[in-house]
Amino acid sequence: MNRLQKLIFILFTSLVLIATVACNQEDIPTAGDCTSGERRCSGDLIQRCNDDSEWLIYLDCGERNMVCINAFCSDYDGDVDNSVVDGDGDDSSADLCSPNPCNKRNRGVCALDEEDGYTCNCDENYQDFGDGWCMPVDPCSLNDPCAEDFRKCNNTKGLPMCGDCLEGYYNFGDGECQVDDPCAINDPCMEQHKECSGENGAAICGDCFDGYKDYGNGECLTADPCAIEDTCTPAHMECVNNNGVATCGDCLNGYEDYGNGVCMPDDPCAISDPCAAHHKICENTMGASSCGDCLEHYTDYGNGACLPTDPCAITDPCVAEHKECENNQGATACGDCLDHYTDYGSGECLPSDPCGLSNPCATDNRVCENNQGVTSCGDCLNDFTDYGDGVCLPDFPCAGNPCANVSHTVCVAENGHYTCECADNYMDYGDGVCRPENPCASNPCSSIANSTCQNNNGIAKCVCVSGYKDYGDGRCRPINPCATNTYCATQHRVCENNQGYARCGDCTYGYEESNGTCVEKNLCESNTCNGHGPCEMRNGAIYCDCDEGYGGVYCERCTYEYSGYPNCVCDFDDYCYGDTLVQCIGDEIYRTDCTLKDDPWGNDGHLCGTDYIGTPYCQWCWPGERKCVEDQYSVFSIYCGSNGLWVGSDIEICDDERGCYYGYCQ
Repeated sequence: MNRLQKLIFILFTSLVLIATVACNQEDIPTAGDCTSGERRCSGDLIQRCNDDSEWLIYLDCGERNMVCINAFCSDYDGDVDNSVVDGDGDDSSADLCSPNPCNKRNRGVCALDEEDGYTCNCDENYQDFGDGWCMPVDPCSLNDPCAEDFRKCNNTKGLPMCGDCLEGYYNFGDGECQVDDPCAINDPCMEQHKECSGENGAAICGDCFDGYKDYGNGECLTADPCAIEDTCTPAHMECVNNNGVATCGDCLNGYEDYGNGVCMPDDPCAISDPCAAHHKICENTMGASSCGDCLEHYTDYGNGACLPTDPCAITDPCVAEHKECENNQGATACGDCLDHYTDYGSGECLPSDPCGLSNPCATDNRVCENNQGVTSCGDCLNDFTDYGDGVCLPDFPCAGNPCANVSHTVCVAENGHYTCECADNYMDYGDGVCRPENPCASNPCSSIANSTCQNNNGIAKCVCVSGYKDYGDGRCRPINPCATNTYCATQHRVCENNQGYARCGDCTYGYEESNGTCVEKNLCESNTCNGHGPCEMRNGAIYCDCDEGYGGVYCERCTYEYSGYPNCVCDFDDYCYGDTLVQCIGDEIYRTDCTLKDDPWGNDGHLCGTDYIGTPYCQWCWPGERKCVEDQYSVFSIYCGSNGLWVGSDIEICDDERGCYYGYCQ
């Protein structure tokens, strides 16, 4: 609403409020001298003085169930009663806050207090600004009465107070906040193509925009209407600005009005010449092109068409036929044969001397003959002969020695052909060059020690013998000079190959430098051999003399037939190793050579074998002896053969009812 409407609304509201409280309030003054922004109570109404020193109703505290005190709305309506009786006969304050005695507006938080019993504190989002009333912490967020007046809302002890105009608004002197730049919000001048400026919050239209012009009637029209919409140029007319309206004027340059109000070309033939394709002159007829006489070098032979005056000069189709070109009413016609050409009766013009134009027989060494204008090859030329294959070859192909430029060759002729063959003591190695058969015959490598000569396709090549190599200087030195060097080893140094020469380098492993000499280092420590043998140095290397049953470089494992590292003990069943009986008894291994054991008859050389159930033993027994043996399944009775060995040919298996006693099943 505008300012007048707002003023009427405020006055009407004030009259209604005054009438409402007139029955129990004193008369409310509404006019009189006051200072702008001053506030006062009038009953439950808060009045504020405007910029015209008039008292206006600002807020009705009664609508909020509040009263006006000191020009602010307050919920205070009497003293706080702190006396509460809990009904149990004592004066205990344990239940003073239950039920809650704090029922005053915005002061409903009960807190026990040792001195007063309890106190009523402000509710959440409310606070006491020092005057004893609980007012909103941020009243502007609850109810902003200033927004509709475009003013800033300020918190004054919990009450919203309207202050300066909001950003973008300005008080132009009438007490109202109006838009600081009205043109930025709603520009009424844009459609009129005029500049907009603000004055006291109102938009005022000024001069025309760039590109627009006031032609005297107060309207801004296009300064150059022809640049916006030009309907004249397509009609070949000038576009004229007639007070902002585009109108068509005279014809453009190159165009002319021939009397019908239409601009036609001054020279239509220059724009489009439809006569050129017909070889006729183009003429201007009222701005339109028309075709007249034939162009130069063209003639009308009576049929209205312009044809070439000399068609043979334009294109001569007879040249390819070797005939003269004739003009047949603008068309070409072929006549007699040209000079040096003859019609042999076929109607074609062929060369009178075809061999003089091109002699295809020369390359074949034959005589060229004229066969009705076509060449044909006859007999061989002089000094050439056909050897039967239809080819004319030279009678003397080696004449002039064609092999003179090929080294170490001689020319050999055969049936008109020649070949360059290698001379004596030379041969062709496959590349067509003759080189010596034995280039090493002169021993060209004798000056290079430890080398031998190789025939490399006729070229002598010195190569090092086995065990030697060329290090890049053309000499043959050992590939491994350290293979024959013993000096470095005696000095306990590493032998190095220095371009085929042995050179003693750093000390070998287990030795260290001391005053230019490599001395052995003692690498043994107290537990180097893991406590299973002594440690000693041998040629710079650690050597562990491991105890029985231990092995590895540092005695770090059990050997074969032993287990349980670090306490290795024998762990295996008896077995035969050749004729040796190997047994694990206790923690030790025993080896018995069966060939050294005598049988009861004084014989030796018995073998190590197994008995019937697979038990290894040195095989000898008393012939005819019997004994009982058993495995996990049965009990057996076995017999000793005449050779003193236990044999299985007389085995008896004792059943479940019979046992084995003294070598027999009973």
